[in-house]
Amino acid sequence: MIRTFRHKGLKALYEGKRSAKIVRSHVSKLERNLSALDEASGPHELGLPGYRLHRLKGKSKGYFSVWVSGSWCVTFRFEGIDAVDVDYTDYH
Repeated sequence: MIRTFRHKGLKALYEGKRSAKIVRSHVSKLERNLSALDEASGPHELGLPGYRLHRLKGKSKGYFSVWVSGSWCVTFRFEGIDAVDVDYTDYH
């Protein structure tokens, strides 16, 4: 279950609202990613090839990332079985 968001636009999308802070062409992929993340009880459940799940390093240690498009990713970490600090980021 997703418990907290860092990105307000992503939270709005999760709640079924529109947001100007989300790239329009990413909406359907983000909806799939959020649905999968909401149902997951740990990062291992997101290890499907299309998600390109990977563990982050350095200052983002403890976080995971799933690919959206180009350099855009959804990042998050787990506390128990809940996803927290869910963010939508362009890494480049």
